[in-house]
Amino acid sequence: MQPDESTQYLVIAANGEKYGPADMAVLISWCSEGRIAQNTLLERVDTGLQLPASQVLTQFSFPALADVSQPTSHTDVMEHTNATTQGENPRTLPDQPAPVSFNPLYGTASSKAAEAARSAPLPQRGPQSLNTSGMNIDVPPEVEAMKWNWGAFGLSWIWLCGMNRVMAGIILLIGYTVFKLLVNLIINQYLKGRPMSLTFAVLVIQFFIGLSIQIYLGRKGNSMAWRYRRFDSVQHFIDVQTKWAMAGIIFFLCSSTATILGYIAIFTLSGLFHA
Repeated sequence: MQPDESTQYLVIAANGEKYGPADMAVLISWCSEGRIAQNTLLERVDTGLQLPASQVLTQFSFPALADVSQPTSHTDVMEHTNATTQGENPRTLPDQPAPVSFNPLYGTASSKAAEAARSAPLPQRGPQSLNTSGMNIDVPPEVEAMKWNWGAFGLSWIWLCGMNRVMAGIILLIGYTVFKLLVNLIINQYLKGRPMSLTFAVLVIQFFIGLSIQIYLGRKGNSMAWRYRRFDSVQHFIDVQTKWAMAGIIFFLCSSTATILGYIAIFTLSGLFHA
């Protein structure tokens, strides 16, 4: 299977850590920055095949490695040993390419927790160094540090559908709609002629149940979004969730205002009819 521009690779650093995935264009940019050497191993995500970068990025001109000269005779070996024993600087082999060093592939975040997570040495990062979005596994510390999601809070089932949780969104929509119909049925069938305080109490219970669902989504929204939808990086995740947050806040304010005005109108009209 020949690689194409969209083929995804993991970069295997000198310490065995894997980074990515990245497509061919990103790999070439990393080569240009000196972050990938020609002998750096690349692993195809779809097949697991590992090859040196020089055999994958054939269109990129890697700088030639310096020739490594080994002692070829007994005299050379003795000269090298004597120089070492007498404290002289021995002949050393040419410098080998330095281990590839990577910045985190997550983007940026402003919280102290996220900054502390990014400052940890690479060997301690573990699987969080990979872009695990959409895999329903690990959530990077930058996302864990974000405690609230306004898009999930304000748009609930709409936001769930947008985060690839379509079935959960539909179930929430249908379930809460049926619940509201049952509340209206109770009010119309069993609370007619009863004190208005009973109707008000039922409506308050309905409101707080809906609000509890929204609060739950707001608190769990960031981790849910990362687990179930694919993002290019944490910065891409932040950009997407910021747009959802703006829409969620506007929708929540408008719907809350409409609900409050509706309750006021109902109780005002009910008072006029009972007057």
